[in-house]
Amino acid sequence: MDDKFDISRDFDQAIREHESVQPVEESVERLATRWGSFWKARVQRRRRLMGASVLSGVVLVAMVGVTQLLRVSSESARPDVAADATGPRDSRLQSNAAAPAAAVGPEIASPPRTEVKRIDPAVNLQSPVELLATHEADALERGLFAVQQKRRKSRHTDAHLKAIDDALAVLTDDPEVDTACLLEEIGLEATLVERAVIGKLRLAQRKMSQKTRIATLRLLEQVGSERSIPWLVALGHDFSLRGEVIRTLSKMEIGDALRQWVWAADRGTQVWLLQVYLVRGDEAAIDAYLEFVHAGATRPSALAAMDGMPDPPVRQLMALLSSGHAGQRYSAAVALAQCDRPDVVGALVYLTRRPTSRAGALAALMVSQSPQATRFCQAASRDAQSLIV
Repeated sequence: MDDKFDISRDFDQAIREHESVQPVEESVERLATRWGSFWKARVQRRRRLMGASVLSGVVLVAMVGVTQLLRVSSESARPDVAADATGPRDSRLQSNAAAPAAAVGPEIASPPRTEVKRIDPAVNLQSPVELLATHEADALERGLFAVQQKRRKSRHTDAHLKAIDDALAVLTDDPEVDTACLLEEIGLEATLVERAVIGKLRLAQRKMSQKTRIATLRLLEQVGSERSIPWLVALGHDFSLRGEVIRTLSKMEIGDALRQWVWAADRGTQVWLLQVYLVRGDEAAIDAYLEFVHAGATRPSALAAMDGMPDPPVRQLMALLSSGHAGQRYSAAVALAQCDRPDVVGALVYLTRRPTSRAGALAALMVSQSPQATRFCQAASRDAQSLIV
């Protein structure tokens, strides 16, 4: 019994040992399988990379070959190379074709061939190094010339600015100096002076004193153009400078540029811009002003401009009361109605006795708010026969 028990015990122990060894063998086998798959994938990856590098090398070689072919074809298309390559052959073909052409006759003879002048590469062509050196020398020469021009221009600009600064200083110290004579002494172009003054306004307008701004306006009065209008409008927003700005604009040759600014401006700016036409007082300015009176959008601003004028152009407007254009005559009457001075009302009453200006004068008196005009209209309505000639 003891022997059987020992045998069974040994058998059970052997079975247990075998079962404990089997998982270890399986793990070793799995580990070997993983390492094998890893190395296999690594080898395949290296093969793919080698194939890609070989393919890129083939493509590169093909591109180099195509480039060489294009270069050869371009060189063969050049006249000098073509003449060198086909010179003897062309001469043989020309000699062979001359006999049949002479035999047939002059009517169908072959046209004369243009001789191509051969270029000696050793004499007329430069190497790439020489071409690069020549190009660099030309670029250096152009750069030096540009620097010299810039320095010369800067010296001239500095001299011009100094002269304009001196002129502004003179006008600031002595307002009675004649600006035109001062500009003649400077000897600069009007455009150059205007640009310099605008540049000073752009940089230091807020830092300028009142006298310096007035001196600037006096310079622009002589040399100003349409380019100066924005800066003058900006200065006109200062009420203390508005009178000087109006006088400056009235003496400048700006054409119809001011008309656009009137249409684009707000109500307050329109009023004093329209006063520029009244201060100017010539026929073209009065006609332009009456157009703004006739237009409904700008009529309030135009009448306010007339009302705010200390010395309006009354004579020019009264002359238009006898105009043949009804719109112009009515606009002049409405503008004169804004002036309630006794002398103006008396002149309108006198004009009612003239047949040519009677209608316009009566319209001005009827619209006027003057007490004298009101009494005249009341008396005229009671005694209508006094207006009949």
